[in-house]
Amino acid sequence: MTDAMIQKRLTRLEGEVKRLKHTQSLVEKARAQLRAMILQGLESGSAKKIDTAFWKRMRVLARQHAARA
Repeated sequence: MTDAMIQKRLTRLEGEVKRLKHTQSLVEKARAQLRAMILQGLESGSAKKIDTAFWKRMRVLARQHAARA
């Protein structure tokens, strides 16, 4: 293997490492945002009862929203 080939391969590998680090950073940020949103939801007040009537209301709201879109 020539020096030029080794240098080219090294450059390509360094680029891949940089992309992987960037991806890992994005994943860590997304996890932190998700944790914050979960905590915000837990601290938002008492829970609502999820029953058949709740899902019926959600379906009606979803259909109304879809009809407007």
